[in-house]
Amino acid sequence: EPAWGNEVFIIGGGEIFRQAMNVTNKLYLTVIEKEYNGDSYFPEFDLNEFELTNKVFKDGEVPFSFCTYTRKAVKPK
Repeated sequence: EPAWGNEVFIIGGGEIFRQAMNVTNKLYLTVIEKEYNGDSYFPEFDLNEFELTNKVFKDGEVPFSFCTYTRKAVKPK
């Protein structure tokens, strides 16, 4: 195990997220339940490749969910 731990966190922006998706095994996403105009977004990803393993909803002026997605195991052919 590396001295710095066994997880690497990618913290953006949009293009860096896109480039890292092929090597990503876990996603920690904060999903804001409100529409905002913006110029950078997290890339769409295939929900068939990931499983939602945890979701915590927080209500308030700006409701949001903190979601954890884990890549599903690849089945050998």
